[in-house]
Amino acid sequence: MNLRIPEDISVFGHNDFDFSPLLTPPLTTVRVPIHKLGMISASKLFSMIKSGKKETDQMLPTKMQFRSSVANLHKH
Repeated sequence: MNLRIPEDISVFGHNDFDFSPLLTPPLTTVRVPIHKLGMISASKLFSMIKSGKKETDQMLPTKMQFRSSVANLHKH
């Protein structure tokens, strides 16, 4: 389609994998605390199995890791 990144289209990923900064252009990602997410998920699952009740949702902090795959819309 002859689209250029980020001039024509911005691209971003999820989980900030180790290879993200090595791509061309380096990939902007959302960084998620994946180890903590797994620990909380397992704990909630075991609690639900034991109690038979649904656990409440919990939000974890995420962070945008900006790299060259996203256009800067605030450029003049």
